[in-house]
Amino acid sequence: MRRYLLDTNIITYLEEKKSPFHMPVVSRLSKLPDENEVYIYFDVV
Repeated sequence: MRRYLLDTNIITYLEEKKSPFHMPVVSRLSKLPDENEVYIYFDVV
């Protein structure tokens, strides 16, 4: 099992379907095996 930490840029790319980075991010994340864990990092200022 591997763990991944997503930053806010990746979350933004997932949200914004018109972004040129949307599909590459979706594609890469969809290839992760189910046993991996994905975490989201955000900083509250």
